[in-house]
Amino acid sequence: MKQRINKMPVINWFKKKCIPDYADILLTDFANKEEGNKEFKTQINDIMNLDDVPIPIRMITEPFANAMADTMPQFTKEKIWTSLEDNVVYSGVLILSDVVYYRFTKRPEAIDYDIIIAAFDKKTTLLYFYRQVSGYKNRTYINPLHIYRMKQLAPHLEEAFEKDVVNNINMYYYQVTILFELFRKYAEVEIKVIKPKMKAELFKCKYHNDNDHSIEIMDSTWFTTLIKSDEFKVRGHFRLQPCGQAFAERKLVWIKDFTKEGYTRKAKKELEIA
Repeated sequence: MKQRINKMPVINWFKKKCIPDYADILLTDFANKEEGNKEFKTQINDIMNLDDVPIPIRMITEPFANAMADTMPQFTKEKIWTSLEDNVVYSGVLILSDVVYYRFTKRPEAIDYDIIIAAFDKKTTLLYFYRQVSGYKNRTYINPLHIYRMKQLAPHLEEAFEKDVVNNINMYYYQVTILFELFRKYAEVEIKVIKPKMKAELFKCKYHNDNDHSIEIMDSTWFTTLIKSDEFKVRGHFRLQPCGQAFAERKLVWIKDFTKEGYTRKAKKELEIA
């Protein structure tokens, strides 16, 4: 399989931590377009420049994306996100079907995250914007043309979509960004860096990075353990598995649907250690 990461102007904005003044990021039919352009750019720029830490650009492999999609229902049900640390800033850019910038943190006294998410198409059009400060009113903007796209991206949300479009799209991005950081924190993820204009064969896929910045490619098969047999089914679930010295640490493990009394195919990481 070949994957060409075509040049995306929006990535340059994130690497430079600045959406330029002249940039036109909203649709022409958006009410008060000029005022909206200015407001969104100011908010995103201010958030990106809160510290000096570079903003990483990451692309996930198809197995990683599938694993995230499979775990989303359990993610909400079991509230695994509460295991992320307080007062830690999680941020980055994810290249999915769109380009998603996120930054979130949780204050110990707050009931939820302080979070900002800005999703652009692979050029420069703003598809989605969300800002929440725990205890204050949220701000959401959804590009009208993005609603149909989201139904295709998140089919598991489609049943409820017509009832509460805004809430379901908010939940999709909320889950994607936080679930990604959970995997990065607790799971054994393999990361390869493709430099600008570089070609590389990684994870059984040929990548070609046309952009001016390095991109991290992240794979998920290192933390996937699949167990199968013909006896009876066990539903997929998360497990915070004890590990480390005296088993004092925890890593997040996703156990796929499996059946008892069978065989186990171990994850790559476990096989290499054995």
